[in-house]
Amino acid sequence: MRWLVVCSTPQPDSIVHEALHHVVTGLQTADHHVDVIHIEQDEFEVCMSADEHRNYATVAEQHPDPMVAAHIEFLLNADGLVFVFPTQWSVPAALKGWCERILLPGVAFVLHPTSQLIKPNLRNIRHLAVVTTNPKRAHHRLGVGDPARRLIMRSIRAICHRRCRTKWLSLYDCDQTDAVRSRAFLDNITATFEAL
Repeated sequence: MRWLVVCSTPQPDSIVHEALHHVVTGLQTADHHVDVIHIEQDEFEVCMSADEHRNYATVAEQHPDPMVAAHIEFLLNADGLVFVFPTQWSVPAALKGWCERILLPGVAFVLHPTSQLIKPNLRNIRHLAVVTTNPKRAHHRLGVGDPARRLIMRSIRAICHRRCRTKWLSLYDCDQTDAVRSRAFLDNITATFEAL
């Protein structure tokens, strides 16, 4: 299988970077092909330009930004998609910007010309996974609705293959964690992705 791993974190020495390494290691150990996008390290421009916004419905046909075109190609050739990021309120702003510039009409979904209903177009994505850290405890996130989980596991999942399998791995209360708990989280990531 071919996997696209999209990472967003501004801190190069964080546990999120370690988690990214464990995702990639687990997938490669299982003989999967892995493409990695690191939004901040790649200096991906996350803000949509005025022209992109104006031509939103058709810009994917011949995108003027070669990095966007390359990321779209990675996405359309993938069988699995993994997001790796730290959670604060929701997904990082950079990741949301990446989604807005990559998950375009004609790429991620198709708009019906009259009803404007969305038809899923990422039928190639049969596995969708998230690896994240969270400074809050799990019950707190559930209390406020867990917007990051809703965005990915409902909205993005809805435009993937209808039988797309999902996996959510989160280190809650990460600011208070110790080395043993962090190591267990990272080992679980490796084992999970080796088994996919």
